[in-house]
Amino acid sequence: MSYLFERIQDPITIDLLCGELNIARRGLERKFREFYQCTPWEMLCQLRVARAKQLLSQTNHPISLVSELCAFNDPERMAVVFKRVEGMAPSAFRQGTRSVG
Repeated sequence: MSYLFERIQDPITIDLLCGELNIARRGLERKFREFYQCTPWEMLCQLRVARAKQLLSQTNHPISLVSELCAFNDPERMAVVFKRVEGMAPSAFRQGTRSVG
């Protein structure tokens, strides 16, 4: 987890993570499921979306820049992952935080 937290803004792949931790992909996935009830990829998506939510609510950065800062390949990919995790688009999330705060 510390590896993921420290490099959340970097384009991390599961293969890269396995290499850095010197563990087979299946072993890594098994350990993640055991401790976090999700796959490493799902955890990475959750962490990136959490960072995106923070940037969307605390900055005026364009969504394209937020996407880049959270290491999504592009804003469209961020929108798909964000909606899957949060149930709404990044723009709707930002709008909701602005009307509340």
